[in-house]
Amino acid sequence: MEIGGVALIMLAMIVGSIILEMVLPLPVKQTVGKAICWGMMGVTMTFLTLATVGLGVVLVQNVIRPMLGI
Repeated sequence: MEIGGVALIMLAMIVGSIILEMVLPLPVKQTVGKAICWGMMGVTMTFLTLATVGLGVVLVQNVIRPMLGI
């Protein structure tokens, strides 16, 4: 996806959130906000876990195995 597509998606998200903020009642906004928050936390934790596993693999391959002479 090119930069223009990413900018268009970001703009749509901003405009959509403003429209939802003006239209939806407070309990619905809170529920939607909780769902978005938990979803983003899940995505963030997934990437952090993958990064940690990747660093562990690199550490084993480049440091520990040469130290042990494997």
